[in-house]
Amino acid sequence: MGKRYLLVVAAVLACVLVWAAPQLSILLPGSRTIGDWVIYAAADRGAYTEKGLYDLYDGDVPHLKKFGLKAAHQRVYKSGDKRLIVDLLLLDSSQHAKALYRERIAGLTKLPGCKTPLSGVKEQGLLVPSGGVTIVYFWQKTYLCSISVFGTTSTQQQTAVTFARWISNKIRTSG
Repeated sequence: MGKRYLLVVAAVLACVLVWAAPQLSILLPGSRTIGDWVIYAAADRGAYTEKGLYDLYDGDVPHLKKFGLKAAHQRVYKSGDKRLIVDLLLLDSSQHAKALYRERIAGLTKLPGCKTPLSGVKEQGLLVPSGGVTIVYFWQKTYLCSISVFGTTSTQQQTAVTFARWISNKIRTSG
């Protein structure tokens, strides 16, 4: 009976810890919050456990753990035939968020069309239109965010920045 009791307690404790983890999805826009972009439900995944992180990022997890990765959420949005992907990572410190941001943007600032700073995006942000994709990276508090839009037109770049501003504001006001 003692062994069974310990297993039940361990299972309950694991559930409580997962449930108590910060739900990053509340920091991301809902459907139609920004224009006509809607959440593609089949591609809206949070990772709040070791297994969840591996399911989401696979081989990159050991590297991300060096930066204190605690949780992540990936959400895909669609608007007609257009797609946009947001990855929001929660790290254990602002120093780690800044360091991972700097690693991600290393070498990108010299690419044509890069823009920094991004008005309305706190801490540091960079817009990179390259290879048929526009990516915005920014870090704020203990978060690192990337927003990828397929295409590099000025409208697609503005869409990526609009998402970044919305998320940045949400992080700022979330305490």
